[in-house]
Amino acid sequence: FSSNGLEGIGGLDIYSVALNSEGLPDNSPKNMGAHLNSTADDFGIAFYPGEKKGFFSSNRNSYDLNDDIFEFTIKTPEKLPYTILVMDTNTRELLESTIIITDQATGEKTELAEKEGKYIVDLFSGHTYSIDAKSDNYFPKNNTIFKIPADNSEPFEILLNHKPMFFIAGTVY
Repeated sequence: FSSNGLEGIGGLDIYSVALNSEGLPDNSPKNMGAHLNSTADDFGIAFYPGEKKGFFSSNRNSYDLNDDIFEFTIKTPEKLPYTILVMDTNTRELLESTIIITDQATGEKTELAEKEGKYIVDLFSGHTYSIDAKSDNYFPKNNTIFKIPADNSEPFEILLNHKPMFFIAGTVY
């Protein structure tokens, strides 16, 4: 749908929203972004049945009363392998651990456990993820934000602090 009543790029913008089984909005409307929307009026979207392409109307070329019809294809971004390391803060030793990765855009959660503390996970470039990490005898670290860079050559490190272990030494009188 199109609206100029929501935060957008300018003029009418095209939005999407998921519908539940009753046909009501299941979440907040999402602006379809800069390639589909412009600072002019963008509206009248229609899809080919069962495909990820279609048409929309816009006056982006003239900014006047002349509307043009544009064809588009939605390309799903590819997931790339990223390395996540869970390590001891002081020794930088890899830890046997469990992590939960939450995609901030979709809410999709993935839980992983690894004896070596090194995770290789396929993630969408450009997405922001929240990572919860825990390991025995260490304080857990929750909601660590990881904005995926375009370059996946550097690992993302999560450092955990060891829980203190106290003992009493000496003679009791």
